[in-house]
Amino acid sequence: MAIPIWDRMVSRWQEQRRRRSIRHHQIEWDADSVRVIACFKNGRSEVEWSKDWCEIRKAVAYKLDLVFYDCIRLGLEDGSGRWTGMDEEMPGWDEFMADLPDHLPGAKRWEDVFDQVARPPFRENATVLFERRRDRC
Repeated sequence: MAIPIWDRMVSRWQEQRRRRSIRHHQIEWDADSVRVIACFKNGRSEVEWSKDWCEIRKAVAYKLDLVFYDCIRLGLEDGSGRWTGMDEEMPGWDEFMADLPDHLPGAKRWEDVFDQVARPPFRENATVLFERRRDRC
């Protein structure tokens, strides 16, 4: 019984250590998929999350209240109901948001909904940008 507890403690410690070594995250995408990349302080990088565009079921823009300022975020839901988030402070954000309708047909254009998400300040202002109505692309 002590071994599983020890394994969990070591695993938790390793994950915390890994998180502390991340310098930043960035967004990458191409015609087939979107990825969130963890960039480490030692120059190494790894894919933290990757989904084909066809697997994205929903995209929701919202704000996170960080007390002194707001951070605009985008949540992407895959077919299994798992969400991942990205935010305006990640390298590639502006270009990604501009390209989003090219990869998710029917998605609202960022420039058309930015004010709806950004204002008023310090409110979540969740706005659905895209929702897939069928199971296939």
